[in-house]
This record gives sequence, structure tokens and C-alpha cells, in this order.
Amino acid sequence: CVKRTAANPKVRHCTITDCENVGIYITDGAQGQFEDCEIARNSLAGVWVKNQANPFFRRCHIHHGKDVGVFTFEYGMGYFEKCNIHSNRISGIEVKNNANPTVVRCEVHHGLTGGIYIHEKGRGRFMENRIYSNAFAGIWITGSSDPTIRKNEIYAGQQGGVYIFGDGRGLIEQNNIYGNALAGIQIRTCSDPIVRLNKIHDGLHGGIYVHEKGKGLIEENEVYGNTLAGIWVTTGSSPILRKNRIHSGKQVGVYFYDNGHGLLEENDIFNHLYSGVQIRTGSNPKITRNRIWGGQNGGVLVYNGGLGMLEDNEIFDNAMAGVWIKTDSHPTLRRNKIYDGRDG
Repeated sequence: CVKRTAANPKVRHCTITDCENVGIYITDGAQGQFEDCEIARNSLAGVWVKNQANPFFRRCHIHHGKDVGVFTFEYGMGYFEKCNIHSNRISGIEVKNNANPTVVRCEVHHGLTGGIYIHEKGRGRFMENRIYSNAFAGIWITGSSDPTIRKNEIYAGQQGGVYIFGDGRGLIEQNNIYGNALAGIQIRTCSDPIVRLNKIHDGLHGGIYVHEKGKGLIEENEVYGNTLAGIWVTTGSSPILRKNRIHSGKQVGVYFYDNGHGLLEENDIFNHLYSGVQIRTGSNPKITRNRIWGGQNGGVLVYNGGLGMLEDNEIFDNAMAGVWIKTDSHPTLRRNKIYDGRDG
């Protein structure tokens, strides 16, 4: 246990394993430098950081704990660099109760219940990490938490890449998110993150899934090559989708259904096996100033009670109709350029 503000030990090349409690416990404003340590198989967390403690960890190997790998909580901080955190029974890193760690260039993988779990107003900066092969989501953000997630590789998760729910916030920026079993980014239950400048691709599910009154500012991302829709918006959700490139998907580009709403503005949506945009079942988005082309099943398909305002879009070179309106649907179209469709 490292405690109180005057405490600042230097610990190098130590092995801290098989403890019946926490491996290293740092609290009450303490600091400390921990380098090249092996922290493993402890009964509780490998590392606890709380109450304004601010230690420095570099190149530590934190693994096979029976709880969390690193637990920062109750205003704990800390700087974690180039650590290898894996195979812990709960998440690799947990951030809770206004904790605010910085995690840089770490590997967080093979967590048995996820990679990084940020909840109950957790914060933190997570930059240039590799987060992969976790049993649940690579990163979970919930409970009004507001972290910065920047320039990470988030891939090969057995569920989604980044999962934001329960009024989660956060800045999700410049990440490469790919090859996850569920959506690359999932936003639900009144969560409202900023999702910007990410590459979200080659997922086994959809790219971005916004549901259950999810929101979010989603701009300047590249979303491509996903198995299901590039972006799904459903069940009362209303995100802002602006200046994204959404392309080369195996189904729809952007899919609004079951009262999905929101703003789709100035996006390039192209080369999907289905339509570029589909609107159905009470959905009523505003779709403006987009370029929608190369859809193998048409540009925009509105059906089964779909609504929507489509204005000032350029819709061209689609294999079927530029805009299809079917089965009790009533969209409004204004000032669109619709041309070079091969069937209507």
C-alpha cells in the first residue's frame, strides 16, 4: 500500500503475484514510479488507484487477475504507458467515480468481461492503445461518463468495439475500429457522444448502431465494408450524421427504421449491395445535401410507412430507381438532383 502525498517510491523489476488482496494499492494523493513489474494472479485488482493518487506505470505486465487488472476510482488518476494488460477475470481497466487516468500505448486484451469499463462519471484519456480480443466490448462507457478515446486500434472483440449506454458521453476520435463481432460503435439509452474521424470497417455486424433514444454527433468518419448496415438508426434515436463517407457495405448504407430520426447531412453514401438509404416504419429523418450513388438496389428506398424530408441531395448512378416510394410511405422531396438511374 502506497499512501499519502509524500509517498513516491520507485519500484522496478519486481514481481507482485498471488496476493490474497490487491497487488498494489495507491491512495490519498500518493505517487510512485512502477516500471517493468510483473503483477499477476492477485485475488482482487492488480492495481488500485484512488483518492487523488497519481502514480506512473511503464512497461508493467498485469495479467490473470481474479478481478480487474487496473481499477481507478474515487478521483484516482495515474499514467499508464506501454503496459500489457490481459486475461483478467473482469475488465482489463475499470474507471469509476470521477477517476481520470491517462492510458497510452498499452495493450488491453483477452479480458474475460471486456477491455476498458468506464462508468459512474468516470473520465480518462485513452490514446494509441491496442484493445483487442476481449470477451465483451472493447470499451464500455456508461453512467454519465465522459472519457476521451483517441487513436486506438479496437478490433477482434467477441462483441462490439465501443459500447455507449446509460447516458454515456465521450469523445471517440481518430480510432481504427474493425473486425468486431457486433457493431463497431453502439449508442443507446440517451447516450450522446461525439464520434469523429474514425475508421469503422469490416465488422461482422453493422458499423454504427444508434437505438433506444440514442443521440450523438457522428461526423467525418469512414464507415465501410461492414456485414450489415453501415449506420442503423432506430427506436426513437436522433443522431446528427454529418460529412461521413459510408461505402462498400454488404447491405444498406444508412438504415432508419422503427421511428428512427435524426439529421443526415453532407455525407457521401455509395457502393452498397442494397440501397444507399432506407427509411421505414414511422422513421422521419431529415436527409439533406448528401451524395448517394452506386447502390445496387437503388438510391433511397422509403417503404412500410416511412416518412422523411429529402432535400438538396444528389442521387445518381444507382442500379435501380434513384428514389423508390412504396407501401403507405409519405416522404417530402425538394430540390434533389436525381439522374442516371438504370431503372427509373
